[in-house]
Amino acid sequence: MGYQSGQKTIFITGAASGLGREVGRYFAEKGWFVGIADINDDGMAETAAQLPEGQSSIHRLDVTDRAQWKKAVAEFGAITGDTMTVMFNNAGIGEGGPIQEMEDSAIDLMIAINFTGVITGTRACFEMLKNTPDSCILYTASAAGIYGVADLSVYSATKFAVRGLAESH
Repeated sequence: MGYQSGQKTIFITGAASGLGREVGRYFAEKGWFVGIADINDDGMAETAAQLPEGQSSIHRLDVTDRAQWKKAVAEFGAITGDTMTVMFNNAGIGEGGPIQEMEDSAIDLMIAINFTGVITGTRACFEMLKNTPDSCILYTASAAGIYGVADLSVYSATKFAVRGLAESH
């Protein structure tokens, strides 16, 4: 079947598992075309296999890489006639422990994925969303973005930041 002109579309990061996969399944069941984006090739294939045939596209995307964002969004737009009804900025990781015991690399990666990647994705999708009537951006935060959680300080901080971004526009 494939994308049909006028069909609603959703682009989902972190779509290889968990919430991203389930959101993809939900929207596909409603007749939407689903862009599955992640770094996990096997997981993306599993997600696509759970959707109606022809109702999705797969996009390898490391959300910390601006060039990959541009490429993935352009590929999605080439399929959907440059439409994106919903951008679901869902990719994220969580690691805990006392902040003083966390590795610098783990902190940097969590910030890069959970917050900088969200900003980069918002910017990468902006023009396509602006040109699609009734479009919107959805962000995944967490209860940890409402109140701090012991031994999850960096994770909580990234989710507070996502919440602030969402509330700002």
